[in-house]
Amino acid sequence: MFNNWNEVPTSDRLDETIMGGMKQVKKIRKKQVIKKVTLGAGSTVALITAFFIWGFYNPVLAAEIPVIGGIFKDIENEVEFSGNFSEKAQNLEGAAMESNDAGLLVKAEEAYCDGSSIYVTLSISGEQPFQNMYDEYTDDDGITHLPTLMLEGNAQISEGGELQDNAISKIEGRLIDEHTFQGMMKIDLDEDYTQSDKSFNLKLNLDSITYEDSKLAEESIKNEKEYEIPVGENEKPKFKEGYEPIIPLVTTQGNWQMDLNVKVDTDSVKVYDINKESNGFGIEKVIVTPYEVKVKTILPGLYANQEEIFAVKKKYYKEGKAAALKEGNTWKDLTDEEIDENYWIATTGDYAAAVFDQNGQKLDFSYEEGSQNGSYQVYPLQGRKITKLSVYVGENAISTFKEKDQKAMASRALYGIDIDLTK
Repeated sequence: MFNNWNEVPTSDRLDETIMGGMKQVKKIRKKQVIKKVTLGAGSTVALITAFFIWGFYNPVLAAEIPVIGGIFKDIENEVEFSGNFSEKAQNLEGAAMESNDAGLLVKAEEAYCDGSSIYVTLSISGEQPFQNMYDEYTDDDGITHLPTLMLEGNAQISEGGELQDNAISKIEGRLIDEHTFQGMMKIDLDEDYTQSDKSFNLKLNLDSITYEDSKLAEESIKNEKEYEIPVGENEKPKFKEGYEPIIPLVTTQGNWQMDLNVKVDTDSVKVYDINKESNGFGIEKVIVTPYEVKVKTILPGLYANQEEIFAVKKKYYKEGKAAALKEGNTWKDLTDEEIDENYWIATTGDYAAAVFDQNGQKLDFSYEEGSQNGSYQVYPLQGRKITKLSVYVGENAISTFKEKDQKAMASRALYGIDIDLTK
């Protein structure tokens, strides 16, 4: 167990997920661009790292929890990437579908794969309760947000003896009782499986499971206000001497592994290879499923080659190390390979895609998915039936994502294209 918050190691993906979770207490909808956070200065890393080992699992208790009609049926209309999963999903059975460690039993219940993403329902049970976990709430736009568990780990696909890593980050769902959480996780596939119906072996590897404690979150906000020093609008927050952050997170670290045989259903998936651009801006590919739209843009690069990209990553690494040591924080040295793998930098300018349907209604941006096939911007459909998409590339990613007026977006777009989905 880690007794001091600044003793605990962290990773980029958990940093990113934690920051998103901490915003929930302020009722801010999670529409921000999701990007890997560089390790940066040691003080920043320490600020958002806290882990508490908790709980002891009672298998008899968990075995008695019923899944009436399946987890998909219970939450499929309320998750961010909603849809009729219960009509298509396969039920998962067998000992390989569950794993018990560190006081928590994790069981994979159902799965559906359309070749672009995998949707898996999980049941997580323990003897100790999920204390003060947030209830679902509705934001100012009338959108319901379910409670979330944040995950560390990966999903490996074994095909032809080769393992392909696919990142995972969260489960959306609800508490069945104070000891059992059931929800859905979404996995973006690193490889494109949209062109052929087949099955593959999926190995889920979870290293930690985290939730936000609402009471600790309230204490954290009060604590910040008490010690905060007023600064300018664009300046980093500053705090009075003696400030110690309260991290409102409860984390169980362990080793949960599940082996799933997943069937691929590509009947409802359409892939549009656009490959058109103007003055360096364009659209390369659009993937449309009943649940989401993925857009791969064409943008001018900021760097000439991979050597230049790595040089910038190495610069950030050295700056972060110097800042950490100056503040008396510990620092783990990384190899060049680890720096290249763990540091994220923008390789294009501040641009993004805006997507509208046949009625001129904006599709809300959710996150950016990075894979070996490139970077895709992902937009949930949330039950919307679409027959046409208008896709625009705009400058200033945040304002592009926020723009709800199609005519206004079209007038300032660097590139735009209409896609007829009925063909």
